[in-house]
Amino acid sequence: MQAKSLSVDQATLELLLTEASTQYGWQDKSVAPSELEKIYDIAKMGPTSLNQQPMRIVFLVSKNGER
Repeated sequence: MQAKSLSVDQATLELLLTEASTQYGWQDKSVAPSELEKIYDIAKMGPTSLNQQPMRIVFLVSKNGER
C-alpha cells in the first residue's frame, strides 16, 4: 500500500508553526459540548505514542453551569 502525499500551502504552515501561540488565560463563558467534541476529534489525531506523554483530558461541568 502506497502512502498518500500530503501538502500544505505556505500560509497554513506559517499559521501553524510561526504565528500560533499558547493559550495563557480563560474566558468567563461556557463552551458547548458539541464544540468540546470537535476540539477532541482534532486533538486526538496528534502524536502521543512515541513521546510517551499520552493525552489526558477531563471535561468538568457544574450542575448549574457555573464555576
